[in-house]
Amino acid sequence: ERTRVKEGAFCSVCVGRLAGFSTRAREREAREARERERERMLACERHCDVFVYGTLLSAHVRSRLLRALASSSSSSSASNAEETETMEPVAARLDGFARWPVRGAMYPAIVRDATRSVHGLVLRGVTEEELRLFDWFEDLDAGEYVREAVSVTVEPSDAVSSSLPESGSTMCCWVYVWNRDPSSTLVMPSSAEASEAGAVEWSSIASRCCISTRVSRWSIGTSTRI
Repeated sequence: ERTRVKEGAFCSVCVGRLAGFSTRAREREAREARERERERMLACERHCDVFVYGTLLSAHVRSRLLRALASSSSSSSASNAEETETMEPVAARLDGFARWPVRGAMYPAIVRDATRSVHGLVLRGVTEEELRLFDWFEDLDAGEYVREAVSVTVEPSDAVSSSLPESGSTMCCWVYVWNRDPSSTLVMPSSAEASEAGAVEWSSIASRCCISTRVSRWSIGTSTRI
C-alpha cells in the first residue's frame, strides 16, 4: 500500500512537470512569434515598401497624390516627384487575405482569409513622407484601415530590369487592412455581387474616379497632416 502511494505521488509529480514544460513551451513559442513579428515590422520600417491592391494600383492616382505632396512640401519630394511616379512597381501576391468591394464605395478592402490570395503591386522605396501621405489617403486616423507588416511573394513580370526581385522570392512590406466589420461594410461572398468581385479591375476604376477633392484637402491640410 505504501509503495502504491509513493508511485501515485511520483506520477502526480511527473504530470505536474510535464504540464509545466508544456506551458513553458507555449510561452516560448509565443515569445518567438512576437519576436518574428517585431523583426518583420523593423524590416518594413527599414525598407518602407508598400503593397497596394486597389485604387493605388493606378499610376494616375499615385501621380496625383505625389504631385499634391510635392506642391505642398519644400522637401526632396518636390524634385523627385517624377522619378518616384515612374518607379517600376513589383507584381506580387499576398496570401491569407481576400479582397472585396467596400459597400457603397469605389474602392476595395482586404480582410484575412486563409483560403484566398490578393494580387497587387509592391511600391518600393516609399519615403517616410510619402508613407504618411498614403496613411492619410487610407484614413488611418479615422480607423477605416490599419497598416500591417506582411510578407508577399513576387510574381512573374514581363518587365525586364536587373533591379526587379526574382520571381518566387518574398518581400516584407506594409499593407492597409480593413478595420471595420466586414459583414456589414463589404460586399462579401454571401452577397449576389460577390461573384464579380474578383474580376474587377480596380486600377481602371481608380483612373476614372475623381480624387481632386481629396487631393485638394491634402494640400490645404498638409501643415497639420505632415
